[in-house]
Amino acid sequence: MESASAPPFPNDFEHPSIDFDSTNGAYRFEPPPTDTVSTWAIIAVAQLIDVDPREMEPVGNYRGLETLNSVHARVSDGAVELEGEVSVTIWDHRVAVTPDGAIRIEPDA
Repeated sequence: MESASAPPFPNDFEHPSIDFDSTNGAYRFEPPPTDTVSTWAIIAVAQLIDVDPREMEPVGNYRGLETLNSVHARVSDGAVELEGEVSVTIWDHRVAVTPDGAIRIEPDA
């Protein structure tokens, strides 16, 4: 289980490459396969709002991160075909696992 005291970010974390999709007004990125998607989602939202992710709410304060991680892992390894999306809200941004395993972020959820 993730710590409720502080986000698990190393001092030298990298920012994900985030693309903007102007057709639906959302951002999209593909997290590395070796990390939990929720950590990368928090880093991506922090990048979008120009905040150091270590200054955001503790990871344990966000509901649904374990579900996001689980669904993303099962979609990424082909164990499950996702119809629709699974999403959580992080700092007023809707963060969703898409059927192809990418992550979509919509501002002002």
